[in-house]
Amino acid sequence: TQWGYWEIAYSEPGSGKDYHLHVPGAMWIAGIQTPASAVSARIGASFTGTYTGKAEGVLINSSGNITKLTGGTTNITVDFDPSASIPVFGSINFTGGHSLGVTSTTGAVTTSGFNAAISTASDSNVSGTFFGPDVNGIGGNFSADFTSSQYHGVFAGDR
Repeated sequence: TQWGYWEIAYSEPGSGKDYHLHVPGAMWIAGIQTPASAVSARIGASFTGTYTGKAEGVLINSSGNITKLTGGTTNITVDFDPSASIPVFGSINFTGGHSLGVTSTTGAVTTSGFNAAISTASDSNVSGTFFGPDVNGIGGNFSADFTSSQYHGVFAGDR
């Protein structure tokens, strides 16, 4: 998988001055997705995989100030058993005690990826996809709203 940031870059015609604009939610992740048939085989075999890796993110406080989070790590377990009551669980963590617990409910894992939530957020979304020939990796994005802050970012991990 690869990740980065969307950016607008241009030169002002009159002055020739260069400008760059980054938007907090403009992070992306891409890679070669696992074929649906390979994911289906793992679902049929009730396979469980633990994925560890990195995360990139930002924190937006109640005043609208944006802080880039550092030291991002991902530790997510995916239980491919269709009857698992909590098929996706783990955490996305950043330096400074920013810990986002990830959890889901039955049916969250499909051949096209998985969905989960941040367990203590008032509103959240974790959306992931499987990468590599045999669900070797995961990657996706997350957002979480809390009373006085918001988190946005991307994550990736290998098993």
